[in-house]
Amino acid sequence: MLPGLLVLAVILCTVTLSWYWKQRLRWADRIPRARPVHRWLGNLGDFLGKSPGEVFLVLDQHFRQHDRLFTLRFGSQLAIGISHPELVQTVLTHPDCQAKPDLYKVVRLPNGLLAAKYDVWKAHRKTLNSTFNARILESFVPIFNDCTQRLVGRLDHHAQTGDQCNILEYISACTLEMISRTSLGGKVLERDGAAQFIANLEV
Repeated sequence: MLPGLLVLAVILCTVTLSWYWKQRLRWADRIPRARPVHRWLGNLGDFLGKSPGEVFLVLDQHFRQHDRLFTLRFGSQLAIGISHPELVQTVLTHPDCQAKPDLYKVVRLPNGLLAAKYDVWKAHRKTLNSTFNARILESFVPIFNDCTQRLVGRLDHHAQTGDQCNILEYISACTLEMISRTSLGGKVLERDGAAQFIANLEV
């Protein structure tokens, strides 16, 4: 008798949870879904057992298949992918979209501007608003362009030969160069000892 009741309880719980999550996510039914999608796992099967590089390629494929936006479902969690610049701007500037999801924990900078909780981020961001006004940022565009062109030049060898590389090292150097030229007014990476400086920064 007891095993039968246990099976019935499990079935009832499964059906109830299925109905609850379906109702909870009903608002997203009209948004295109990334395919293939499993009834229970959603798109989780696309990512299980894959390396970070393979996960990136799967995401890239989904973004290329959808013109504006689409949904990815991971069990009971729903993520919306946005691939149109106007929609990206709307989301990033909307006051209801400022809280950071748990995904930002991988940055391991809980109090930085990138990954801080909304209340911490808002106070610091308000202080820095004058630094990020449009006129100042527009004056930085030529510097950003020059630095990224130099980054592409450094990666060109690997692209042509197919050699593997740690892209984080190159991006760190590019970011450092941007910061030094916009904030400090100097070309740090064009001085002697730049490679040692970057190595010490990584340590």
